[in-house]
Amino acid sequence: MVRSDYTISIQPEYVLVERPEDYGVILREMPAMLSRLSAVCEEVECRKVLIRGSKTHVDLETLDVFDLGEQIAEVHLQIAVVEHHDASDEDESLLETVASNRGGPLRFFSAEKEAKDWLGVS
Repeated sequence: MVRSDYTISIQPEYVLVERPEDYGVILREMPAMLSRLSAVCEEVECRKVLIRGSKTHVDLETLDVFDLGEQIAEVHLQIAVVEHHDASDEDESLLETVASNRGGPLRFFSAEKEAKDWLGVS
């Protein structure tokens, strides 16, 4: 069963998004999620986000990955992602490139410490 719920919490230097096991990235749900995340970040005046998850399912076509990158860039957040997912390396790289080239720095990491270092938080 693929789930699309997640939690957002305020940390001292960043906003944390925790995805449950078996989270599913569903393109039609991303605008609402990004809008909510942007509103939280704006409220606490913090543009740094850490997304953490395990066993994330990504069933997006290449054009969907491109569209998602554009949507992520529109919220102008610095996003570090630490999760195990089933997206291809090419899709991961495309998402990072599209978002970052449009003003929404995004990177995937295998370790939380590396992600926090990139965000400049502890």
